[in-house]
Amino acid sequence: MGGIPHPRDCSRCLCPGGYSGRLCNERPSGCGEVLTATTEYQDLQKTLGYPQLPENEEFEKCTYWIEVGGVMQVSCL
Repeated sequence: MGGIPHPRDCSRCLCPGGYSGRLCNERPSGCGEVLTATTEYQDLQKTLGYPQLPENEEFEKCTYWIEVGGVMQVSCL
């Protein structure tokens, strides 16, 4: 799914951001999730970080995949 063959190991791929796994067909581990689009509008509101802990200057990358079935158009605002 968008990766390129690893030059020294043809059994796996080098994946672009947002993809992982041997063949780049998995969502990276960590925060994020797989969402399913429907014909109704949906809101996704997420707060990153841990309010009970002191501020952290390091960033965390979260990956959200939106799955659609059939002919649908997804708008992200």
